[in-house]
Amino acid sequence: MKLNDFIWMPFSDSRDDYRNDIAKAAINEDWGHDLRYLYDYVRDNFEISHKQGKVRTSPGAYCLFRAGSLVTREGSR
Repeated sequence: MKLNDFIWMPFSDSRDDYRNDIAKAAINEDWGHDLRYLYDYVRDNFEISHKQGKVRTSPGAYCLFRAGSLVTREGSR
């Protein structure tokens, strides 16, 4: 399943831009203009997780899936 078919998650949405939070926590990477590569990374990993049956949801509350193996500045995942 494609991420955009599952949830409203536009590339650029100033109301709640998760990409900035992820980029600040992760080690320094070139995520491209407006963190475009990070958006693509999360989108692609959602699709992989969904195919593997590893997306967990709570209706109206949250959705959890592992977005690959990003490493924080402290070295943890």
